Amino acid sequence: MILRYLKKQAKDEFENILKNTYKLSKESYLIKEKDTYLEAEINSQHSFDAKVELNYLDNDMILKISLYPDLNGKNIELNYLLELIKSENIKDVMMERVTEAYDLFQKRYIIKDVTIAKGIKPIKGKNARLILHFEEKIKDKTDEHSGGKVDYKEIHNIINVKKGELLITKIPATKGVPGVTVKGAIIPAEEGKDIEITVLEGVDVLENGRKYVAAIDGHVVFENLKLAVYPIYTVKNVDYSVGNIDFLGTVHVLGDVLADFKIKASKDIVIDGICEDASLYAGENIYINQGIKGKLKNEMIAENDFVIRFAENAKIAAKRNVVVKNYILNCRVKAGDKVVALEGKGQIAGGIIETYNGIECLELGSLGSEKFKVIAGVNPFFIELIKSKEEELEKFIANINKIDEALKNINLKDEKVKKNENVKKMLLMRKKLGQKIETIKNEINEYKNKIFNKKAKIRVKGVVYSGIDIKICEAYTKVNESMREVLFFLEPKYNQVGWVSLEGLDEINE
Repeated sequence: MILRYLKKQAKDEFENILKNTYKLSKESYLIKEKDTYLEAEINSQHSFDAKVELNYLDNDMILKISLYPDLNGKNIELNYLLELIKSENIKDVMMERVTEAYDLFQKRYIIKDVTIAKGIKPIKGKNARLILHFEEKIKDKTDEHSGGKVDYKEIHNIINVKKGELLITKIPATKGVPGVTVKGAIIPAEEGKDIEITVLEGVDVLENGRKYVAAIDGHVVFENLKLAVYPIYTVKNVDYSVGNIDFLGTVHVLGDVLADFKIKASKDIVIDGICEDASLYAGENIYINQGIKGKLKNEMIAENDFVIRFAENAKIAAKRNVVVKNYILNCRVKAGDKVVALEGKGQIAGGIIETYNGIECLELGSLGSEKFKVIAGVNPFFIELIKSKEEELEKFIANINKIDEALKNINLKDEKVKKNENVKKMLLMRKKLGQKIETIKNEINEYKNKIFNKKAKIRVKGVVYSGIDIKICEAYTKVNESMREVLFFLEPKYNQVGWVSLEGLDEINE
């Protein structure tokens, strides 16, 4: 009799089977190598009934079958084999593999460990993940120029967000897919891990924790799964360690601001220390609790009020009031409402002061001051707007003149010409330019009508020093000698700057 083994290169394995399974001595067989298999010629009357082995592996996830042909013993019928497998309650048996294995078995091949069934492994649930939408806003503020230089004033990373802006989208964890063994036992799936975000402030949580939205304008901070939008951005100093600041909200500087740095805030700027010659812009108010020491290089602008203790050589602008807690010296000040200095020294001296509604102070000017100009009753911001609008108007007029020049050579009475696409475009453009020009002219006239305030007054409760140029609306005077407790106003009848003493006067009839 013969036995065959498909693994031609596994002679030792074949011999082990003959020895351990069939209990054959080495002298009772001879192994020959064929083209694709090994063949053992058995010279023994030893009896061995055909045998089936079912081997479950990997916690019943795999079922392998082994078939051993008989030696002078009983064979195994296919039906018996199929019934045996069926009795094991195996799910999804690979019947093709069973029949292929049985066919080889019938040809005297030993079949070893053929997989005839596989379970389905559980699929672990996906972990929750976060989409950080605000990361798209992060920009490298380092400005590398062609010479390899770095602007260290632009090194900070404030992530500004607006109210209603989507900050984070959370993709929830999934539960996973259960598995099943070859015997049909269910294997529970491991659920994905959730991510819990702790909201500190300034954030709305929507869609059952799937969406995190900014509840206010501010800067977003997300660290250690803690999320917040803060309306106030606080720094110790504004220097090379912080860089320029551009923030949607209020900026609070606990210390000082170095020269040539920039702070832009959509709301307030609060500086507790000294501000050197920096550029400031606040969408609302600027508060400098100490003062400004500048060189008249950079401008500081507040859309509402500008409040300072003192200022030296600074460019200050406020669309409403400039409030001085002590003094301002040699500054260029613009106020859409008033300049008020009624605390401390209450002194305004040197430079140029422009204000729409006037000035209230304790002292105006100083001894020996000759370069000091005060302008009241004129809105300095309207002057700038008018200039800007007039420049814009010139550009539109130049464009419409070019179109008119081109249209001179066209016969607009000819209907065919008027239907030409290029001509139609020029006529439409001319119409739009004409409308824009009329709008700008109306805006300029509106500003011009509002630019002067004939009720503007300059109240000085202490000393007015000589040498000051005073202008109210278009009227001008020069203070030639020092005075005390004076109110300057416009005499509309003569269009002159007049003054009265405030001594003993509680109220001036305006």
